[in-house]
Amino acid sequence: FETDVRLTADNDLVVIHDASLKRVAGKDVDVEKCTREEISKYTTEKGNPIPFADQLAEFFSTRDIHYIEWEMKSGNYNQEQLDIYCDKLYKTVMPLKPAGAIYVFSSFDTRSIQTMKRLHPDAECMYITGKGMSDDLIKTAKKLGVRRVACRISETTRKSMQKAHKAGLIVNLWPGGSVEDFQLALALGADIACTDYPVKVLEFVKEKMLKPYINL
Repeated sequence: FETDVRLTADNDLVVIHDASLKRVAGKDVDVEKCTREEISKYTTEKGNPIPFADQLAEFFSTRDIHYIEWEMKSGNYNQEQLDIYCDKLYKTVMPLKPAGAIYVFSSFDTRSIQTMKRLHPDAECMYITGKGMSDDLIKTAKKLGVRRVACRISETTRKSMQKAHKAGLIVNLWPGGSVEDFQLALALGADIACTDYPVKVLEFVKEKMLKPYINL
């Protein structure tokens, strides 16, 4: 799973991709300028509540979960906010992490990763970029002290992936807009293949990748 977390006006953690509720709830409300109580009054257009990080962490705590990325949507925060945000996110989700699960704190914002690593050196972090795998990306990962990176499928080559693996990196290729993207990610050597269509991908894996061998 992958989810996005933002800081509310009263320093709580709301789970939402966009800065506004407009796309999911039809209300042009800035979640980062609202308190938890104010956000809790809204529902999505399908009638679901807007979740918070503590609620999601509690939900996953009793599930058979292998891997979750908690993406830090923090690009517009100052350092004081980053310290509050990273510390609270770590302390909210890690105590509830199921045994054996991998919890990754990811971000496009290098400051978030640096802050998380400073406050909690044991945190597993991942740097996300909108570019493909490259020598520069490998250098950036090393500089940040992370072993995980997420980069674009379309701009990544097999050779660059081989270099990344040789450097000891774990690579997540994204975005996954189709079954074909999933196949390409595997062919390039992705350690993790991101997809927005998990049901279609799982059906493909079952029918095309597992069934022929089971029948044998």
